[in-house]
Amino acid sequence: MTGISGYSIDEIYLSENPSLTSLNGLGALTSVNRLYVSDNPALSDISALSNLTNVNGTLLIAYNNVLNSLNGLNNVTSVGGTLYLANFKGANFAGLGSLTQVGSDFYCWGNAVTNLTGLEKLSSVGRDVTISNHANLQNLSALSGLKSVGRNLDVRQNAKLESLSGLDNINTSTMTQVMILDSPLLSDCSVKSICSYLRSTNIRNVQGFSVMESSVLPSRPLDTSSLRNGTYLITVGKEVFKVAVQN
Repeated sequence: MTGISGYSIDEIYLSENPSLTSLNGLGALTSVNRLYVSDNPALSDISALSNLTNVNGTLLIAYNNVLNSLNGLNNVTSVGGTLYLANFKGANFAGLGSLTQVGSDFYCWGNAVTNLTGLEKLSSVGRDVTISNHANLQNLSALSGLKSVGRNLDVRQNAKLESLSGLDNINTSTMTQVMILDSPLLSDCSVKSICSYLRSTNIRNVQGFSVMESSVLPSRPLDTSSLRNGTYLITVGKEVFKVAVQN
């Protein structure tokens, strides 16, 4: 890649470049509106981005099959739009150590990480947080600084996840929905704020009378076997669902 003059640019799309091994040539970049780096099978080094401090829109790092370090994003303090991390091969996100906020959604999907180290300074996400499809992720402790999630929290299909610790400081009153699904090693809810939100699961009959309150975990799904057949209203967090029970 040849050098880019200037310090700010609107959009950079680097995708499906089989010979691309590094981002040399982007060393002068300090700000960008949208940066997409995906499906570059030989890309192993993004350290040339070390002067980048702000991404005003979307930052996507995905499906770069040999990339195992985010070193180069060390000085990025905010992502104004969506942060999308997928199929990253490193053990953690250590290169994101300066990131404090994501303006829209944070999607973390199918990465090789065992923990979320590097996200300790992340304090707010404007909309959804999705942490999904990780075969090796064991804990969420690096998210202990996260205080605000604007809409949904979705943690699912993380086969080795043993604890929700790290989500302790999220203000659940700002959220619309919490989904904790398909993580079989999660047997008990030990995070007070999240547990309280889950325990707000309430079942009412069509006359409006409460007939059951329950918490729902991956290893303890909602059990409606004691209910009579009929139509019920299930409240989960701030969402209300109308369901038919047939036992």
